[in-house]
Amino acid sequence: MNWKRLSKTDPDLLLLLEGPVRKYVLKSRWYGGKASNDKAFFADHLLPLDDGRSRYYLLILEILYEEGFVHNYLLPLAKVSPEKVESKDGVICPFPESDDLLIDAVHDPGFRRALFRKMKNERRVSLEGSQLEMQRGRSLRSFDIPDRMKSRLLGVEQSNTSIIYEDAFILKLYRRLFRDSNPDIEMAQFLSERTRFKNIPAFAASITWTRPNTYEISLGMMQELIPNDGDAWAWMLEQLDHAMDRVDIETMEMWQRRPYSLARILKRSPT
Repeated sequence: MNWKRLSKTDPDLLLLLEGPVRKYVLKSRWYGGKASNDKAFFADHLLPLDDGRSRYYLLILEILYEEGFVHNYLLPLAKVSPEKVESKDGVICPFPESDDLLIDAVHDPGFRRALFRKMKNERRVSLEGSQLEMQRGRSLRSFDIPDRMKSRLLGVEQSNTSIIYEDAFILKLYRRLFRDSNPDIEMAQFLSERTRFKNIPAFAASITWTRPNTYEISLGMMQELIPNDGDAWAWMLEQLDHAMDRVDIETMEMWQRRPYSLARILKRSPT
């Protein structure tokens, strides 16, 4: 199995799809088909991504379900030596005929760094019959990449994978793929780049897969990282507590102004 020349029709890759790759996807938190019965896994497309030293692949999976519908998922792939494994959670399987491991590339700092540099440089990666387009926003344009860039995974996502860079940007890599551009990207880019609206994280970059004469597919969006101060559910509970406190105070003040009202009501009530 030649990593540098891997293709979606490679017999070894096809075996991995129905074995270790399938097992890895089914146990992943971002996999949304757990309520259905999968029938077959296919390599719909295999997109190479190079950074000059290493090669990675963006594997677009096509999953056929017994109910008859099809879902597409993104699984970035990297080949690394065992001592470079960042997390065992990202290991898919041993690489055939090698001492290396096949991993989910989001667990490889080299892949995360390569992706960031391509977004920063607004690179257009030409592939066979398609392109990966990196569109850059103003906030990323003025950012200087450190010599040793720090990146880490945010482990709370369920349907996507989030990567934090230098505590300055957060890249949301879409796992379940849909036809056409993601409206979240269009909205964030429009509000950040064409209006003075400041109440959303600034648009930094997007990754889109394009092909001639067909729909495009959004693979990810990066925005400015805003420090988290809790979640919406906790905020709502806090607001409800404050609202109930206000109601209690207003009720007490009302009865204090009308001390005999309750007595009159009770006196008139039938026993």
